[in-house]
Amino acid sequence: MVYGSADFMGIPWETIIKMFRRELGSRPFDRVEQYADCFLAYLTDSIAPLVGEPERRNLVAVTANSYLGYLENLVAEKCVEQLQQDAHSCGRRVKQLVDDVVDAELLRWRSKPYFTGYEQVSVRRIKRAYADVIEEQIQSYFAKAELYKKTRAAIVEVVAQLIAKDVPSPYQSGVVIAGFGVMDLFPCLRSYLIDGIVLDRVKCKGDKKVDVKPDMKASITPFAEVQVVASFMEGVDPLYLEQQYGWLKQTFSDLPNVIANQLPQIVGADKTALVQISGDVMEEMLKEFVSAFADHRRKNYWWPIVNRVSAMPKEELAALAEALVNLTALKRKVSDDHETVGGPVDVAVISKGDGLIWIKRKHYFTPDLNQHFIANCYRREQ
Repeated sequence: MVYGSADFMGIPWETIIKMFRRELGSRPFDRVEQYADCFLAYLTDSIAPLVGEPERRNLVAVTANSYLGYLENLVAEKCVEQLQQDAHSCGRRVKQLVDDVVDAELLRWRSKPYFTGYEQVSVRRIKRAYADVIEEQIQSYFAKAELYKKTRAAIVEVVAQLIAKDVPSPYQSGVVIAGFGVMDLFPCLRSYLIDGIVLDRVKCKGDKKVDVKPDMKASITPFAEVQVVASFMEGVDPLYLEQQYGWLKQTFSDLPNVIANQLPQIVGADKTALVQISGDVMEEMLKEFVSAFADHRRKNYWWPIVNRVSAMPKEELAALAEALVNLTALKRKVSDDHETVGGPVDVAVISKGDGLIWIKRKHYFTPDLNQHFIANCYRREQ
């Protein structure tokens, strides 16, 4: 299964997967992970060399364009703040304001961890190879602004840092490989995040890993649109949990000072000690609350569903999977969010005995008018 971007550096994932299937033939592997490793090796050794320089430059251009849109908004916010403070000097300070914002951004991105296999030397190589591409995007966003030369150079480095760091580009795809190897008694799943080619390397990292076994009899693992499934599994919207945690963290952080200010008889070093001690206590209480709340959700919501799923027959598992996708589509339809899920749903069941069985499958053609296609597919599977 593939989600996110539908292509890899301009090559449709459907084409890549069919080419790999032809290359693999009937060769078996003992474990699902070996199939995944074989696919990633094929992507690196056979597909990546087919990607031309224009597609590689386009990846850099799209990444730069996406970041510069964010930077433009950030600069606009700072300009509004400056106008409110001093309207007369704001116009004269725009260049310096942009420079200050970019310097802060550069420090922020330099502190982020590199993507596995990339380091500072990769940033220098990206700058040498694609500085002209990034400069073109800078010009398109800041054509009317006379930026300092060092500001432009800093923006180029920020974009290079973005590309070398563990940050998804707009072209990132998720690839999910699931099923059974020859020696796998229970289903296994491996998913990967693949984000194009940077400096002749496929930018890829492992994401989710699921191994069903006797002590973990089932798993419901969502991809791409996880919010609705998480709400179904845990009884609460993850965005609500995130907001709740933010409020609690801020409240618990402010509380020591609020308490100390209500005790005017405590001053100086005693007040500082009180704030420090109560702050430590509040931090520990927050950790205990978050942990206890998570345990409650797992015990009362998550585990009962997983235990019930582990005993479901295959046709009911297929119906559950389809219902969760449709529920996500319905939530997107009736909310202000973009409708990123919808339309007919493909449903398949993979079992050790029967292999892959389609429960529902949509075609872009009428099967009755294309019997030769069905016959060719059947012949290949023999």
